[in-house]
Amino acid sequence: MLKEKYLVVLIALVLLSVSVAATGINVDSPLMQGTQWSFEAEFSLDNVDEVRIFVAGEQVLIGIVYGGEIQVIDNTVSSKVIDYSVSENKVVAILSGMSAGTHSVEAKTYDNSNILDDIISDVEFFQPVSRSEQDALQNQVSSLEGTVT
Repeated sequence: MLKEKYLVVLIALVLLSVSVAATGINVDSPLMQGTQWSFEAEFSLDNVDEVRIFVAGEQVLIGIVYGGEIQVIDNTVSSKVIDYSVSENKVVAILSGMSAGTHSVEAKTYDNSNILDDIISDVEFFQPVSRSEQDALQNQVSSLEGTVT
């Protein structure tokens, strides 16, 4: 009897934890600095009336949840966003390139201005090797090949 109660409590906790994982961000990384890039944010819209997406601390998009779907408010879309699309609970955005370094993509859900969920994912941008650095490395490799053979 006691084992059955623990099992029921354990199952309830598992089900609750599954429903709490409400938001996810999918972004490729690392990327070359200055290149256009994209990410996908997927939201659980239970009890949510608004979603907001931030990139490197700057708000880039706001969506209102209406009829179980996200409706983006166009005048809230940052100039860094080249294009976006929304499909029910997913937002895909294409953004202009960023400088070298690690930047965050953050997705938040709200209910009556209260944050329900806040997920952060990092994306890294790297600086490509210059042509002169490539040539110098190639010369070093060539000189080492001559000493090995």
